[in-house]
Amino acid sequence: MRDHARQLLEKHVRKPFFAAQYAGDFQRMDPEAVDAGLAWLDQRFHVIRYEVRHAAGLHRAMALHARQRLFLHAVVSTG
Repeated sequence: MRDHARQLLEKHVRKPFFAAQYAGDFQRMDPEAVDAGLAWLDQRFHVIRYEVRHAAGLHRAMALHARQRLFLHAVVSTG
């Protein structure tokens, strides 16, 4: 997740965050550029995280809802 945010920041500021091999001879972004880029990211992106337990609960709820709809459809069809 952090690496993805760094990559978005580098694309927006158009300077590398690290002095790494991929950066070549480009000058790294300064602290002001980092702050401005983080503000830009904060305005445009929101992190959505799901825990496995939460996702499993959603799956169970969706399955239960689907079974209830099938049952109601069967009752109405035979009624």
